[in-house]
Amino acid sequence: MGTRFRRSFKIAPGVRVNLNKKSASVSFGPKGLKHTISTTGKSHTTVGIPGTIQQIVCLQSEAY
Repeated sequence: MGTRFRRSFKIAPGVRVNLNKKSASVSFGPKGLKHTISTTGKSHTTVGIPGTIQQIVCLQSEAY
């Protein structure tokens, strides 16, 4: 089984920097709503539905 590298840092309330072997990303937003921008050019928004464990993910753009 392969190994994975992933590291996440909270830099401010609602702002998180995520690092992995191939890229980095910044996630921000209040609880239940998150927007993520990656160094690979991908951007997406995640919306949680209150009272459930379901989420809706909307992909804004892809890598070039």
